[in-house]
Formats: sequence, C-alpha cells, structure tokens
Amino acid sequence: MITNFKIFEAITILTYPEIGDYVLLNPDVFDSNNFNRFRIFIESNIGQIVNLHTYDKSYGIKDFSLGIKFENVPKILSAMCENFFDKNNIRYCDISNLLCWSKDKEELEIFIATKKYNL
Repeated sequence: MITNFKIFEAITILTYPEIGDYVLLNPDVFDSNNFNRFRIFIESNIGQIVNLHTYDKSYGIKDFSLGIKFENVPKILSAMCENFFDKNNIRYCDISNLLCWSKDKEELEIFIATKKYNL
C-alpha cells in the first residue's frame, strides 16, 4: 500500500494573490444561520480571482479588493443570497476573507479533502 502525505505549513514569506489564482473563502466570516447554505457552498467550492484592486493602507501595508468567480452556483443559492454574488457569479470581498489561495487548483482540492476527513 502506497500512502501519500501532503503537508500544509504556514508560510512566513509575505505573498499576495494574483489574478488567475484559485481561492477558498473563510466560512467563519459568514456565521449567521441565515447564510448556512452559502457557508456550505463556500466551504466546498473553489473560486478564481478575476478582479484585483490594490491600495495602500498606512505604514506601507497593502490591502486588496478581490472579485472571485465561482462556477456552478446553484440557482436557488444565487436567488437566496443575491447580495453575495453578482449576475456573473462573482463574489466581491477583501483579502481578510480568504482562507488560502494557490496557483494550483489541485492543492486546494486536497485542502478541502483533508478538512472534510479531519486529516
């Protein structure tokens, strides 16, 4: 039996997301019971950055406004949560709402699977 292990480490090098990167949103930002379906959707779906606006905060710290496109958003979800997605299934948020991002979609799929099975 062959077992593969993927180790997720906290990276101390400051990196920023770019257009085309894949992202997972932090579901803890949406803790209201009214948005339970939305939480379930963002916990298990990967979005892709399509818009990126950078602006400088004080002391040279950068902040970002991101447009994240999701595929296969259920019609009932987009109707119920119309303030979360625009007509093109894009969610606008800032960098603090991101759980993680990567240029490789497979890495985030592995991350979702490890959270699902508590590995």
